[in-house]
Amino acid sequence: MNLLTDPWIPVRQQTEAAAQKLTLQQLLCKDEHWELCLPRDDMELAALQLLICLTQILFHPKDTAELKQRIQVPLSRGNFDQGCAPYQDWFQLDHLEYPFMQVKAVRAEKITNFYKLLTGLASTTNSCFVNASGLGDFLCGSCASIVMCQHFSGHNITQLFATSQRPAGTHIR
Repeated sequence: MNLLTDPWIPVRQQTEAAAQKLTLQQLLCKDEHWELCLPRDDMELAALQLLICLTQILFHPKDTAELKQRIQVPLSRGNFDQGCAPYQDWFQLDHLEYPFMQVKAVRAEKITNFYKLLTGLASTTNSCFVNASGLGDFLCGSCASIVMCQHFSGHNITQLFATSQRPAGTHIR
């Protein structure tokens, strides 16, 4: 899954109850009103933080006038493609060498359950009173990327993207 090209942003239109997943291009290049739609408030906040960071990194305006214009008018498809082009493989969750926000070389003796990434979930039965039982067992790739970003919420995510462990070449400054 690639955060720049695949539908991963869980949303619903403000006037409808049905949820769907959008691509980043659909979200930024159309003039529609969406709200995030995730099973937990902390995940919605993490998704919003991830979207803001992606937008700031990829589509940084050159001046105040361009910033004001982007606030009023959705991003054009050409500007979107131009902003994403240098970073197509940076945001690939299953990249063979550099998976997004993961260290490929880690070798685990025992597989860690995904629920341990979710704040407030525990292996105890009393966690069922606050969170649905088995919540961590069926999270999709988009939720996985959001939860990974949630763990960096105390850090400057934009700086983490800029200092990614990518090979020499294009770098975000």
